[in-house]
Amino acid sequence: MPKIFLYLFFLLTGLVCQAQDTLILITGRTFIVKSVEIGEYSIGYQKIDPKNPNAKTRMRRMDPERVFAVHFKNGTEQVVFQTDTFDSADFTVEEMRKFIKGEQDAREFYHNQSPKILGLAVGAGSSIFTFYGLIGPPLFSTVLGSFSPNVDKKLTFDVKGSAAAVAGFEETEIFNNAAGKTKNPVFTAGSELKINRTTIDFPETTTLDSAVAKINATFDNHYVHASNESGRLNLYRSSRPDFLQDPIYREGFEKRVRDFKIRNAMLSGLVGFIATTITLSVIYHK
Repeated sequence: MPKIFLYLFFLLTGLVCQAQDTLILITGRTFIVKSVEIGEYSIGYQKIDPKNPNAKTRMRRMDPERVFAVHFKNGTEQVVFQTDTFDSADFTVEEMRKFIKGEQDAREFYHNQSPKILGLAVGAGSSIFTFYGLIGPPLFSTVLGSFSPNVDKKLTFDVKGSAAAVAGFEETEIFNNAAGKTKNPVFTAGSELKINRTTIDFPETTTLDSAVAKINATFDNHYVHASNESGRLNLYRSSRPDFLQDPIYREGFEKRVRDFKIRNAMLSGLVGFIATTITLSVIYHK
């Protein structure tokens, strides 16, 4: 009986999770919503309360120019984005899809804290120039944001450990994705899989599907994904390997990273400037 209740719980949970629509924005962000109404001048939607998915929430509005597409709960997609036919440089729908995927992958894989730390230091140092030091954080963030990331490096990861050998992986760097050579591997108790600096232990004998679930649970921020590919362990980062060498995908990836660095360096720089200015003011006026 407990197994039946457990089965029903997961079934109902799955139905609730599936009964959702998704807004995909031009910036690559996604929103899980319901009751989407697509109009000519606005898109109406209701946000979902994670604690109570069935609760009624007020209807919100969004400018259609901010939205690329809506994925409905029945699996269909309605593209909202429209190409400007008078602008030859404007993206087509498929080009914009690649650009947005690049932005989404950058959101997922780029989590560098250096811009915040450096921005804070620059802001604090600029405070010694009083009012004129305000130019420091914007100038630094602009310079920092001018450097584009190495996309290939961000999509590359290492695989090592005894479990890697069992799955048929060589201990090497993998660019985006690779499938092990061993068919239906079984990981023995005590084996381990090292992906970059993260170690995944298998304390007991583990089948492929269970190993896939364990890997994905370990990388809950989707640093690396795992799947069962025809009985072989497949490890990958971006779900669209066909986009990786496309210049438009890379443009989206690089733009998102540059924006991330500029925003974080700017905000932390201003915080450092203000905090240090107040501190120095208090010290010298004692």
